Amino acid sequence: MKKITLLAISLITFASCVKKQDNENPIIQKEIVQTNSELNKTLVEQEEIKQQIVALSRKKDSLLNVLKSTKESMTRMNDSKIDKGIQGVNLKLNELKGQKENIEEQVALQKKEMDLATKKIDLLNQEKIVYDAQHKALYDKGAPPKDFAKIDTLLGTINSKINEQKRKVKSLNRNISDVEEQVISINDQRDFLSKKIREDYNAQDIFGEFAKEEESKIAEQISTIDSKISSLTGNVNNINTSVASLNDSIAVKTEQHDINSQNQEDANKTQNRLYYALFAVGAVIVLFAVFYIIGKRKKQQNKTK
Repeated sequence: MKKITLLAISLITFASCVKKQDNENPIIQKEIVQTNSELNKTLVEQEEIKQQIVALSRKKDSLLNVLKSTKESMTRMNDSKIDKGIQGVNLKLNELKGQKENIEEQVALQKKEMDLATKKIDLLNQEKIVYDAQHKALYDKGAPPKDFAKIDTLLGTINSKINEQKRKVKSLNRNISDVEEQVISINDQRDFLSKKIREDYNAQDIFGEFAKEEESKIAEQISTIDSKISSLTGNVNNINTSVASLNDSIAVKTEQHDINSQNQEDANKTQNRLYYALFAVGAVIVLFAVFYIIGKRKKQQNKTK
């Protein structure tokens, strides 16, 4: 009987040492979430830099068009063999005036669009406050993960909309700044031409100096733009390397998580089989104990007879 008791105690002790673990590894899950968050931030940074490159390329094209227009004016001047009058210069002044008016209309529209995007951001932020409060309420009352699914989806959607509007505002700011620079450039061109008219220059001399002045100024601006584009392109290449590294890291951690989950699943199956075995052994022990007690009682009864 002592042997049976010792065996039962050993089995109970052994069973108590077997601990059921969670199927998920919270440390690896946390690392995956953090790496995904870092990847998203990196992709947002990459998108912003690409937009800057597009804006700079657009500005460069605009400057090249100005240079082309100036050269065409010089060609028309030489081909028409205009006399020393200023008719051609006045035409150029009117052309610049029309360009300025068109640009100013464009700026006014873009400012309205930017104002609308800013208001949308304010409204979205107010809506986000409500969802954040709901999320906090669920967290405070210890709600299960499934209860967070809907609110997390809403927060993800609204954050995407906010970021989209913020990128739009940045893009519009850059466009407005570039266009306002064009207005300043046009004013400088008009001032230059008007000054030369007042100084009694002939049309050929005015356009000759004007073309040289514009070509030099535009070449310098284009050189600066090319330098910025080159630098930003280098940044994009570095970010692409970071994105590839983060994707590899996520893949490795996900694979590790899957392996751990599979190992845990196998361990749980083994553990279940062990429990069944322990149950069977326990049943046998109980039967032995019952037979032992019955046998002992029979012996005692035989002695009394």
